[in-house]
Amino acid sequence: MKSKILLISLASLLSVNALAIQVKVGAVSAPSRYLQASKSTDDVITQIKQAHADGVKILSFPETFIGGYPLWNYVEKTINIAKGEKHKAEFIKGAIDLKGKEIQKIKRAAKKYNMGVILTANLRGDGSDRNQVFNAIIFIDEHGKVLNVHRKTSASHTERQYWAAGDAVSIKNVLMHGLQVSAVQCWEARNPLTVSQLALNAPDVIFLPTQDFYQEEIGGSYQVEMRYIGRNAHAYVLSSSIMFNWKDLEKGHPELAKEWREIMPNTPLLFPGGASIAGPDGKILKTTKPFESKILTTIVDTDKIQASMALHSITDSYRLKGDYTIYVGGKKLSGNGADSIY
Repeated sequence: MKSKILLISLASLLSVNALAIQVKVGAVSAPSRYLQASKSTDDVITQIKQAHADGVKILSFPETFIGGYPLWNYVEKTINIAKGEKHKAEFIKGAIDLKGKEIQKIKRAAKKYNMGVILTANLRGDGSDRNQVFNAIIFIDEHGKVLNVHRKTSASHTERQYWAAGDAVSIKNVLMHGLQVSAVQCWEARNPLTVSQLALNAPDVIFLPTQDFYQEEIGGSYQVEMRYIGRNAHAYVLSSSIMFNWKDLEKGHPELAKEWREIMPNTPLLFPGGASIAGPDGKILKTTKPFESKILTTIVDTDKIQASMALHSITDSYRLKGDYTIYVGGKKLSGNGADSIY
């Protein structure tokens, strides 16, 4: 009887371990091409090929990698309505359609290279919304199918001149390579309702494409949001930030480049870009240097996600039920959780 019990226990253990999933994922840190949809699409496919060669199964991009951030919104003179309308018209023209040739090419590449793609783009509306542009995340799975489109719920400050408001209904998980995957953009990561929704969905990995920066030495603090979301959702968090090549911008948009040169005269790129990864325990795993172009990767390990569930507090855990641990300054004050959450 004892031997039978032992065999059953071993079989159960093996069954649990068999459910564990390990998937290599990546976040692209690379310059965008402002309002150059065709060339940006080629860049996306190049990054997909490179990631595939490195064994990556799910790949994400900086905010609005196709189309680009609305760069005029910071530097244009709001009193000059005529120029403002011209800039907006150019921005609309540089956006893409969900059923357009750019998405079709990327869908084919995703299928060919067995790659889940978290594609970021300026996406035009349909029908009467044709002349509206949405800051969108398009979830394309490894079979080349569009599983979800999340349009940023609300643009920030003067971004509203260029981006239309989306909705929160599309903040949901999709399945890629056996993982539950979710994503929101930039300052959505600073909205407590958005963070709550992400955590309640219980994804394995969250992608946070952004315009913000990571490195504290250049005034970036976006890792605060990444750590908080990683810990509360018990998920891996990957993010990368936008940047542009000066030469590319000066060639295509000399007036815009001149305005930005007055603000950032000596930087190697416009915006420092970069990428960062946080683990399900809220710790930063990897970060690029400012202005560095690379694909930052990590292995999403569902066993480590399960282990992270020992780290929870009464104030910031949405996913867990049962006994709580109270932490003060990252150190355990009471409860049965880990000694530290950092």
